[in-house]
Formats: sequence, C-alpha cells, structure tokens
Amino acid sequence: MTVEIEPVFEPKDYIGLELEKADPEVTEDAINKKIDKLRHFYSYMEDVSEDRGVEKGDFTSIRFEGKLDGESIKEMTSDNYFLEVGSGQFIEAFEENLMGMRREETRTFTMVFPQDYHVENIAGKEVEFTVTLKDHKIRKLPELDENFVKNFDRFNSLEELRADLTKELAVELENKSKSDLREVMMDRLIANNELEVPSIMLQHQLDQMVFEAARRWTANGIPNDKAKEMAENMRDHMKGDAERIVKAGMILKAIAEKENIAVEESEIEERIRGLAGYYAQDYEKIRKQIEDSHMMEGMENELLTKKVIEFIEGKAVITTVKKEINV
Repeated sequence: MTVEIEPVFEPKDYIGLELEKADPEVTEDAINKKIDKLRHFYSYMEDVSEDRGVEKGDFTSIRFEGKLDGESIKEMTSDNYFLEVGSGQFIEAFEENLMGMRREETRTFTMVFPQDYHVENIAGKEVEFTVTLKDHKIRKLPELDENFVKNFDRFNSLEELRADLTKELAVELENKSKSDLREVMMDRLIANNELEVPSIMLQHQLDQMVFEAARRWTANGIPNDKAKEMAENMRDHMKGDAERIVKAGMILKAIAEKENIAVEESEIEERIRGLAGYYAQDYEKIRKQIEDSHMMEGMENELLTKKVIEFIEGKAVITTVKKEINV
C-alpha cells in the first residue's frame, strides 16, 4: 500500500526579501478611461444605416455552422449568435472572415484551430464554416455633458463625477499595487524553496479549479453539461497555475509553523461578526451556517495565509517606485 504524504521541509530565504512596490499616479488619461467605461455602460445599439460592411467593434447577429470532415459540429453551430466583432469571443481568424460582410450575406470559409484549443476533438483540425449575417448594429455612446450626469443621483456636475472617480481610482490602484507586490513575493518564495508537489494535492486543486470554471460558465448561461465539458477540456491548461497555488500554500504553511504564527479564536470570531454585519444576520446564525457547510477550516486557512503574508512583508525590504499600473 502506497500513501502520499505532504513533504516536510525547512522554508528558507523568506526574511529580508528585496521587493519593489509600485506607487501609481492617478492620471487624467486613467480618469478618462473610467468615464469611457461609464459611457459604454449607458450606451445603446443602433442599426448600421449606411451601406458598409462589418468593421471591428460592430455588433452582429450571425447564423453559423461548422463542419469537420463534412460532418456538422454541434459545438460550432448556432442559429442566432450575438457577437461583438474583434472582442476575442471567437478565434481571431473567424472574426477576420466576417469583415466587410453585409446584412443577409452568406460566406463559407475554412480555418485551422490551434493545437491547444480547449475543445479536444477540433484542436489542430481544419473546420469549414458557413456564416450568415442576420443583423448589424453599432454602439452609440451618450454625449459627455450635464445630461449624462443625470444618470447619477449623487452628482450635480461633471466636475463632481470626475472627483469621485479620482478617489475611486486611487483605491483601485493601491489595491492592485498590493496585489502585484504579493504576486512577485510568492514567485520569489517559490523560486527560493524547491519542492515537489504531491500528486493528490495537485489533483485536488485542479478539481477545485475545474469546478469553479464550470460554475462560472453555468452562471453565464451555458448549459451545465456543456460547461462541465468545457472546464474539463481546460484541465491541462490549468495545471501550471494549480501547481503554483499548491506550492505557495505549502510554503506559507511551513513558514507559519516555523514562526509560530497561528489564528486565534478571537480572530475567527471577529471575521464571522464582520460577515454577520455585512449580511445583516445574527452572529450565531452565520456561525452555524459556516460550521454546517464545513467552511470553518477554509476561513481559518484564509486568515492564516493573510497573517503569514503580512509577516513576510513586514520583514521584507520594500522600495516604492513610481510606476504605471492598469486596472
């Protein structure tokens, strides 16, 4: 009988890490991009009135059928698919073949799918598509004037809107800066601590990631069976990220043990009370739900990870640099 056990190792080189933390500036360009996102949110669709073909950024409704060796592919067939051309929803070669199409036009073309495409049975294969353009629209953005501000009850002018977006963007940039710092820190820790990931731990992490991917696709309207199939086809592509997550968890756990870092009951209670306040629920009720759902261990691990990361950051040599960050 063979049993896999989690390796015991001595964590090293986690004290005094030399790291850089970005100090991003809230620029006018960044604020303008935030405003453009708001304009897109309040945009509307309008039929293409002039006699022109499809261009990048247009919105189309298409009927298409994909055939492999003359046989129709269910996953590559739709009667009424809404597609923003150039959005990357489809493979680039597919969207390029739509350029210049006019309403009611039908085109037939072939394309070769990448070897690493997530649908295994067509990866690396040549597929023939027949596409009909059923509808063709463009996005119209609202004018940036006082009428636009009326969409927001708490603002009376564009200046007030910009001021609020400036504060919001400053918080987003700071959070992204902290996140990037911790990503680099974890990469350094993994490089400094070579270890082998037990296959059972890697498999468990992959199972979780596949489950989460299927859940997200299901939430976006994809049928449950299809979402599960798509997620399973992505398993091999997730392996690298899964291995990194497991290694990071093992290293942080080892550091916690070496440095005697632990989560106190009072910290768990404080976390639960915070959740109770957020959801306007009774403390005892929320705690029982967490215990009944077997989520207490996960919460404790989350709090422990946060404490260990803060410990490492506190011992690191962090240099702040002016650097542009995208959010």
